[in-house]
Order: sequence, then structure tokens, then C-alpha cells
Amino acid sequence: MDVDSEPSPSNWAEYQAQLQTAVLLPTKLALGLPQDLDFHRTLDREFGRELDEVSSRVLAVTNKLINLASGSRQGTDVLGGDDDAKDNFHSLVVDIMDKLLERAVCQIPQTTSRSSAYF
Repeated sequence: MDVDSEPSPSNWAEYQAQLQTAVLLPTKLALGLPQDLDFHRTLDREFGRELDEVSSRVLAVTNKLINLASGSRQGTDVLGGDDDAKDNFHSLVVDIMDKLLERAVCQIPQTTSRSSAYF
């Protein structure tokens, strides 16, 4: 099973393990970034260019995820850039995640009762 396939109760543990493995390396790499990126950007133009490219890709993926999580079908960019992401992180990301987690918690009893009907 890969991370892109849909999990089910029978393969949830395997899916969870693969998902954790998939995010481990990017998390470690992010922790290794220097604290003062603007300073390091001035020292190495190539680093600055690569940082801009990666930032643009991350911003695009973040906007897609926010639109999907909020139920927006418009596909509009919610975050306009780095400063916007910093300023609006809580209202856009944290609040949407809270709503998704609340919906998930509400679905657990329904899913549990449906899956127990099969046994």
C-alpha cells in the first residue's frame, strides 16, 4: 500500500506507518535550515533562488490543501506569499485543521457502528 491510496480499517496501521515515514525526511531537512534565511540568501545567490522556487511550490500546495479542506471549489490562492502565510497562518491553517478534526471526531462513532455491523 502506498500513501496515495485510500486507507481502510484493515490497512490503517500500514498506511499510518508509511505516512509517517514519508514526512520524516522533509521534517528533518526543514529543521536543518538556518534560522536567518534572509542573511544566508545574501551569501549564496543559488541558495536564494532555490529557496524561492521551493517556497513557491510549498505555497501552491498549501493553497490547494486549504481550498480542499475548506470546501472551496474555486481553486483561488488563499495565501499570497510568505508574509501572508506568517500573518494568516492561524486563521487559515489552524482554524481549518480544527474544523477538520472536529468533523473527524464526529464521524468516528458513525464509522465504528457501521464497521461493527460487518462483524
